Amino acid sequence: MSQSYGLTVGRPAWLDAITGRSASLPALWRDKAKTETRLFSQAHAEPDGYDIMVDTGRTMQRLSVNGYTFGRVLAANEHLLRAVRANPKSLLIQMSCSPASGPASRESARALHEAGLHLDVYAANETVEWTARHAYLKTYTNLGVNIPAVDAERIVGPHWEVHEAPRGPAEK
Repeated sequence: MSQSYGLTVGRPAWLDAITGRSASLPALWRDKAKTETRLFSQAHAEPDGYDIMVDTGRTMQRLSVNGYTFGRVLAANEHLLRAVRANPKSLLIQMSCSPASGPASRESARALHEAGLHLDVYAANETVEWTARHAYLKTYTNLGVNIPAVDAERIVGPHWEVHEAPRGPAEK
C-alpha cells in the first residue's frame, strides 16, 4: 500500500491514495519557504545516480551519472546560476525519485556546495510524482511522494532528506 501526497496552490492537499481521506503532512521546506526562494531540478534518479539528457548534435542521449557529476552539471547550468544570483537565499528541491535512499543526493549537494552554491538541497527517499495543471487560467503544480504505509491511516518513515549548505557563524 502507498499514500500519495502533494502541495496544491500553496496549501497542503495530502490524500490517502486508497481511501481519499486527508493524511496531511507539511512539506519539509515549509518554514524556510517563507523567507527563501524554492528552486527545482528534475531528473530521473536512483540511489546511486541520476539520468541526464545529453545533446550529441544529432540526437539526445540518456547518460547515467553519479551524484557528484550531477551536482557539477547543475552548478554549471546557466539558468540555475542566474536564479541563484537573483535569489541568494534559495533552496533546491530535487524532483527526482529516491536519490536520498543512497549516496546520490548527498554527493550532488556536496558538488553544489563545493562550487559555491550554498543551497539547502531537499531530496526524496521514495518515488516522486508531480503534475502541472491549468485550472481557470491559473497554473499550479502538485508535487508528491508515493510512500509505503502500514495501513491507510498511518505513514511510516522519513521521506525527504535535507543536505544543508555550509554556513558561516553569522548565518547560523
